[in-house]
Amino acid sequence: MIMDMRGHGDSSETYEWTAGKVINDIKEILKLYHDYPINYVHFYGHSLGGFVTLGLQHERHAGWWKSKIRTIILESPMTGYSPILEEMSGKLRILVPYMRKLSLHGFNKLHPEVEGISWEDIDVPNWGIPSCPTLILQSKDDNRLGRIHYDMLLKNDFSFESHLIESLPHSRNQHNKERDELIVDWIENPRY
Repeated sequence: MIMDMRGHGDSSETYEWTAGKVINDIKEILKLYHDYPINYVHFYGHSLGGFVTLGLQHERHAGWWKSKIRTIILESPMTGYSPILEEMSGKLRILVPYMRKLSLHGFNKLHPEVEGISWEDIDVPNWGIPSCPTLILQSKDDNRLGRIHYDMLLKNDFSFESHLIESLPHSRNQHNKERDELIVDWIENPRY
């Protein structure tokens, strides 16, 4: 199953967009498959989709699929909002605490079920870390997220194989020979 997140790709526009809302959307879709004979679930998340995939790993998210996650592939993943907020603040770093406060207020208003998330909860490792074999494919010269998100992820203790791919841009990369060969190898020669 492949899906476009709300407000992305071919999906409709939305005024209520958070990674938490997208996670809830995915959980609702997965509920539809509860009674199907599915042995394993594999997740693939690119950029913000990587952040959503990581978030699904957190213990606050449950479902039949949780015990069936076999592998994860993350492509140039976003791993936290701290670097994004710092980038958005530009030369006005003094605004970062205020921006954090506003962001958390908005998130908590949209997600009363979470009961007061803190800033540390929206960066790895608190956001979520895989508990299964994970393939990380990172654009070596990521012109959108840079490598800070990749570096944040690699500081954590979990089972992963990572590759910095020189020929891989951050986006507009439906076909990339080097990345595609690594994915095929990962699928054909399982590390689990």
